[in-house]
Amino acid sequence: RHHYIPNGHDLTHTPGYPRRDQFVLTYTGHMHPWMDPRPFFAACQRFLARQDTARAVTRIVFMGTPLEFGGVSLAGLAAAYGLADRFELRPRGTRAEANALQEEAAVLLAYDCTHPMCVPAKFFDYAYMRGAMLLIGHPDGAMGEMAAPLGVPVVAREDEAGLDAALAAAFSRWQAGAMTEQNDKH
Repeated sequence: RHHYIPNGHDLTHTPGYPRRDQFVLTYTGHMHPWMDPRPFFAACQRFLARQDTARAVTRIVFMGTPLEFGGVSLAGLAAAYGLADRFELRPRGTRAEANALQEEAAVLLAYDCTHPMCVPAKFFDYAYMRGAMLLIGHPDGAMGEMAAPLGVPVVAREDEAGLDAALAAAFSRWQAGAMTEQNDKH
């Protein structure tokens, strides 16, 4: 006999679809000191510089993160990468509000743990969604093992080419309306 206790990350409804009018990139939840947003912001800056049509439709939304990273304003940090007009910082919200934001996102940003031996719970939320998973961490770690069957790479934070390719691929899929299937409905 087996009994299961929901852990708060068990989604029971079929998620909605990424917005078609806005290319939304999101991070939801607490941002720990090792989750450096600068490589992500730099990749967004390069992406918007290369994709002329993307800036008008791109929105970067962080929800539930601290207002500062490393003693610096997170909004100010985004502005330093030329993203002030595209960046939105939302306060912590309800689980339903976080799920709604994840559902409308074309890119779901997740950070690995400091060591490669566990999988962040956020991975499982994002796997259930339809948007592209942008996983930053240890390519050969536990998150990489979980992501491999989904065809999703884990990109090292210093891998600029990998981050750039992931954003370009997500934008291409979003433009084509190809984000129709869940990353992993199970």
